[in-house]
Amino acid sequence: MIRRYILNNLIALDQWGNVLLGGNNPDETISSAVGRRAIRGKRWARWAEQAIDALFVLLGSKPGHCQRMIEWEEYNAR
Repeated sequence: MIRRYILNNLIALDQWGNVLLGGNNPDETISSAVGRRAIRGKRWARWAEQAIDALFVLLGSKPGHCQRMIEWEEYNAR
């Protein structure tokens, strides 16, 4: 229960960080926003995606974190 509480708060902070960085979807995380922009060819996003993905691999995640976090159906519904 406490673990879920902590995870929910970390996700909320991540979404807030996305908004502070200029994201226009308050329900989107930084990873998702970076992944979408990397797919669309933004140079800065490709660099950021590599850095974020490397961090998550070090934390034990599979490669490709940013693009796996994209929820296209939610984003396109806006």
